[in-house]
Amino acid sequence: MNVGPKVDALYLMLRLDARRYLATTGKTAKAMSRKCGIPDRLLRGMNEPDWKPKLNTLLRIEKALCGELDWPSRHVNSWHEAEDDVGFIVCRNRRV
Repeated sequence: MNVGPKVDALYLMLRLDARRYLATTGKTAKAMSRKCGIPDRLLRGMNEPDWKPKLNTLLRIEKALCGELDWPSRHVNSWHEAEDDVGFIVCRNRRV
């Protein structure tokens, strides 16, 4: 079973969640790094299109912030996957 596309989709979702969290809270990347206990150099350029953090960095961010009210996936009710000819897409259903 090829899980590469699934991991890629989840990586992208975590990256977008981290960016969305910054945008909605108005916090800085430096403040976010302190809250997550990671070096601020790992979050420099976070809003740039070429920001490609390691998966471990994203997992540490999610672990530290998943309980926050502003964390984007906090209000997700369920996850489901769909697959087409070009690969996987992971979708989230939000609670209403």
